[in-house]
Amino acid sequence: MKTAKPRLTHIETDILNNFKRLGVRATTLNGYERLELMHRQLHMGDDAKFHFDWKYLVGSGLSVKDFIAPSSFAFPTGRYFQVGDLYGCMSFLSIDGFMMTVL
Repeated sequence: MKTAKPRLTHIETDILNNFKRLGVRATTLNGYERLELMHRQLHMGDDAKFHFDWKYLVGSGLSVKDFIAPSSFAFPTGRYFQVGDLYGCMSFLSIDGFMMTVL
Protein backbone atom coordinates (compact mmCIF):
# COMPACT_ATOMS: atom_id res chain seq x y z
CA MET A 1 0.00 0.00 0.00
CA LYS A 2 2.87 2.37 0.84
CA THR A 3 4.43 2.08 -2.61
CA ALA A 4 1.24 1.55 -4.63
CA LYS A 5 -0.58 4.71 -3.55
CA PRO A 6 2.13 7.22 -4.65
CA ARG A 7 2.62 5.29 -7.90
CA LEU A 8 -1.10 5.36 -8.70
CA THR A 9 -1.29 9.05 -7.81
CA HIS A 10 1.57 9.72 -10.23
CA ILE A 11 -0.19 7.76 -13.00
CA GLU A 12 -3.42 9.67 -12.30
CA THR A 13 -1.61 13.01 -12.56
CA ASP A 14 0.05 11.98 -15.83
CA ILE A 15 -3.26 10.94 -17.36
CA LEU A 16 -5.03 14.14 -16.27
CA ASN A 17 -2.17 16.23 -17.69
CA ASN A 18 -2.33 14.35 -21.00
CA PHE A 19 -6.05 15.09 -21.26
CA LYS A 20 -5.40 18.73 -20.37
CA ARG A 21 -2.84 19.02 -23.20
CA LEU A 22 -5.49 17.68 -25.57
CA GLY A 23 -7.92 20.35 -24.38
CA VAL A 24 -10.14 17.87 -22.57
CA ARG A 25 -11.47 18.66 -19.12
CA ALA A 26 -11.21 15.51 -16.99
CA THR A 27 -11.73 14.73 -13.33
CA THR A 28 -10.97 11.71 -11.21
CA LEU A 29 -13.89 9.58 -10.04
CA ASN A 30 -13.94 7.50 -6.88
CA GLY A 31 -15.29 3.94 -6.86
CA TYR A 32 -18.85 4.98 -6.03
CA GLU A 33 -18.90 7.61 -8.80
CA ARG A 34 -17.59 5.10 -11.36
CA LEU A 35 -20.30 2.61 -10.39
CA GLU A 36 -22.97 5.32 -10.61
CA LEU A 37 -21.74 6.29 -14.09
CA MET A 38 -21.85 2.67 -15.28
CA HIS A 39 -25.34 2.31 -13.79
CA ARG A 40 -26.54 5.38 -15.73
CA GLN A 41 -25.04 4.01 -18.96
CA LEU A 42 -26.65 0.59 -18.50
CA HIS A 43 -30.05 1.97 -17.45
CA MET A 44 -30.73 4.54 -20.16
CA GLY A 45 -34.41 4.89 -20.81
CA ASP A 46 -35.62 3.54 -17.47
CA ASP A 47 -36.15 5.23 -14.13
CA ALA A 48 -33.97 2.85 -12.09
CA LYS A 49 -32.29 4.69 -9.23
CA PHE A 50 -28.77 3.84 -8.14
CA HIS A 51 -28.94 2.57 -4.56
CA PHE A 52 -25.57 1.36 -3.35
CA ASP A 53 -23.45 1.34 -0.25
CA TRP A 54 -20.19 -0.55 0.21
CA LYS A 55 -21.68 -2.04 3.39
CA TYR A 56 -24.22 -3.95 1.25
CA LEU A 57 -21.44 -6.20 -0.07
CA VAL A 58 -20.21 -7.48 3.27
CA GLY A 59 -21.75 -10.86 4.03
CA SER A 60 -24.45 -10.57 1.35
CA GLY A 61 -22.76 -12.58 -1.39
CA LEU A 62 -23.50 -9.74 -3.81
CA SER A 63 -20.96 -7.95 -5.95
CA VAL A 64 -20.95 -4.47 -7.47
CA LYS A 65 -22.27 -5.85 -10.76
CA ASP A 66 -25.48 -6.81 -8.97
CA PHE A 67 -26.10 -3.11 -8.35
CA ILE A 68 -25.30 -1.79 -11.84
CA ALA A 69 -26.50 -4.54 -14.20
CA PRO A 70 -29.63 -3.90 -16.28
CA SER A 71 -32.63 -6.21 -16.15
CA SER A 72 -31.39 -8.05 -19.24
CA PHE A 73 -28.75 -8.22 -21.94
CA ALA A 74 -29.49 -9.92 -25.25
CA PHE A 75 -27.22 -10.38 -28.26
CA PRO A 76 -29.47 -12.14 -30.80
CA THR A 77 -27.12 -11.44 -33.71
CA GLY A 78 -23.60 -10.19 -34.07
CA ARG A 79 -24.84 -6.79 -35.22
CA TYR A 80 -27.41 -5.58 -32.70
CA PHE A 81 -28.10 -5.99 -29.02
CA GLN A 82 -30.75 -5.28 -26.42
CA VAL A 83 -30.14 -3.79 -22.96
CA GLY A 84 -33.35 -3.78 -20.94
CA ASP A 85 -35.97 -2.22 -23.25
CA LEU A 86 -33.45 -0.42 -25.47
CA TYR A 87 -31.91 -1.70 -28.69
CA GLY A 88 -28.52 -0.75 -30.05
CA CYS A 89 -26.36 -1.57 -33.00
CA MET A 90 -22.61 -1.73 -33.33
CA SER A 91 -20.61 -1.24 -36.47
CA PHE A 92 -16.97 -0.67 -37.08
CA LEU A 93 -14.77 0.15 -39.99
CA SER A 94 -11.29 -1.22 -40.17
CA ILE A 95 -8.92 0.42 -42.60
CA ASP A 96 -5.82 -1.68 -42.84
CA GLY A 97 -2.92 0.04 -44.51
CA PHE A 98 -0.62 -1.90 -46.71
CA MET A 99 2.52 -1.23 -48.65
CA MET A 100 3.06 -2.41 -52.18
CA THR A 101 6.50 -2.84 -53.57
CA VAL A 102 7.09 -2.92 -57.30
CA LEU A 103 10.26 -4.65 -58.42
